[in-house]
Amino acid sequence: MDIGERCNHHFYRALDLADNYPDLAFLECRRIIEIMIKDIYCEKMGVDSVPRKLQTIELIKSDLGHNNLKLPRVVDICMSLVQQLGNFGAHDQGGAEMEIDRLFMQSCIVSTRALIEWRYPMIVIDDNPLKLDLLTTELIEHNIEFDTESNSQKETNLQNDKLEQTQTTIRVRLREFVEQSYKLGDEFKIGELKHYFGMLNPNNSPNAIHGHITMMTTNLPSRLSHKPKKDGSDDLLFRVRKGIYRRYDNNIDPEPIMPQNLAEQEWTSRLLILNASKSLDPVKNSRCYLSPDTGGAYKYPRAAFVGLYKDKAVRYVGEIIGKVVQETKDSEPYLDWLNDEEIPEDTLTELALEQINQRWDTVHPAKALIFGQLFPVEFKKDTKGGMFRNNLSLSVEKLNHTSGEELAKSLAGLVYSNLNE
Repeated sequence: MDIGERCNHHFYRALDLADNYPDLAFLECRRIIEIMIKDIYCEKMGVDSVPRKLQTIELIKSDLGHNNLKLPRVVDICMSLVQQLGNFGAHDQGGAEMEIDRLFMQSCIVSTRALIEWRYPMIVIDDNPLKLDLLTTELIEHNIEFDTESNSQKETNLQNDKLEQTQTTIRVRLREFVEQSYKLGDEFKIGELKHYFGMLNPNNSPNAIHGHITMMTTNLPSRLSHKPKKDGSDDLLFRVRKGIYRRYDNNIDPEPIMPQNLAEQEWTSRLLILNASKSLDPVKNSRCYLSPDTGGAYKYPRAAFVGLYKDKAVRYVGEIIGKVVQETKDSEPYLDWLNDEEIPEDTLTELALEQINQRWDTVHPAKALIFGQLFPVEFKKDTKGGMFRNNLSLSVEKLNHTSGEELAKSLAGLVYSNLNE
């Protein structure tokens, strides 16, 4: 894969992550800038690799400037924007990172795309959902169809009375949309499905849509975290490979993954409560919980959901993405387990390493538990005293939920003993 194709590869990763994990999407865009600036440096300086002393974007730009090889001003401005947003996504911002939404993600995506097309004009970037956001909305409002066949079909579907979204469940609406939009055997990008279905259903959060798509994908082990129905009504999609899906076909596809088929997947119904009494804000803001990986009191089981505890109650709930371990301070981190099959592993380990470097100065090996969006809740501990253990795992199998957001709603007003019965 040449450098231009690498940049394109990471660009599409950013698109897929934009709705549910904007901070990870920022990291993908920043990675593109790092790849690009190193390529520019090697070309301008006539060398095969960048010196080890110049491993940051700032240092490379500075060295180019000292050699009178400055970048075009508009390129420098775009690179700086993407770089700063990447840094923003990787660091604890004291809560400000919770303000990231699609509007701010759009500026990062557009700038990154412009840089790729400037540097690698031979690379073709297909029209993508984020690029079409504002244009598509305008066309729908004015009842104008796209010229291209594929997009006209999607836009026609979007205009079909919005599938009576206020009167039917997401399950029903998602099935109707997929069956109307894609023929059996047609492959499509999961980011495309999220985008168009999200436009049609603005009252449903990206988190809820993501949870339903996962639940209705027959060959994802993580679907069990979202409690698919046993009657087959949730058997809708089949994951071909990372980012690429098609409709499930029971004539050719394996039997859908269901609880009775995977007894060992107990983790999919577990809520891992972590004692964050002294660290709630940094953990909540970074969406990353750090601790030693030395076993004993610091050992915790795999789980689908995380709960952050402080002052006799779980205050926030979310979905766990994965666990990353760093054996020594200078070693490369590795992924111990991953709950969301669509998250790029190297992006997750990069985020974990940045958090460890920023916030961890004690014993190794260290581990990082990374989770998605957190939702406020008051799920009370109803026994005497505080939480003296580092963690506690509870089953949430009997609660209604198809996402972390819905689990938070189901936990509201409950106490620990409700789940221990």
